[in-house]
Amino acid sequence: MDMKWINNLKMITTEHRAGTCPHYGSYDTDYGFVVVVKETQMGYGDIWCNNCHRGFHISRTKVLPDMPIKSIPKGIDFR
Repeated sequence: MDMKWINNLKMITTEHRAGTCPHYGSYDTDYGFVVVVKETQMGYGDIWCNNCHRGFHISRTKVLPDMPIKSIPKGIDFR
């Protein structure tokens, strides 16, 4: 796991916002989840910076009702 994004994960679960980008320092960050298996609400999520286009991918997670379902922008660098 890329530990740089761990604080962002914590903020999403506690404050429902992505926080600052750990690479660029920008506040222009966002996150979203996609349900893959509707019956179990399992899917994936991503956190990203709209300025430097870096992000973090969360695979195989339960998508809770209060998590935003949105399309993930193309061109995000998940390395």
